[in-house]
Amino acid sequence: MSPHQIVAVATRLFAVWLVIHLPGQVYGFFTEDIKLNDPSIRPLAVCFAVLEVLVILVLWFFPHTIARALLKSSATEPPQPSSADTWLTMGCA
Repeated sequence: MSPHQIVAVATRLFAVWLVIHLPGQVYGFFTEDIKLNDPSIRPLAVCFAVLEVLVILVLWFFPHTIARALLKSSATEPPQPSSADTWLTMGCA
């Protein structure tokens, strides 16, 4: 696996983690709204939920773009193939 693919997979896993935790966060905002009897918290909760959904969508659909931004271009070059002597040494070890 190349470094870009590793970062892309990690980015998508982070997006999945955010999706899993989003309902609990929204529930927490709305229960706090009920406890405080403050209706001004509701638009803030909706704004945060929409913002988090947008971040999740960006992380899910553009993981390679994020990986290219995080990694240097030298990391994109494929590694040189190993020689037969290297494979023999690894196999004997």
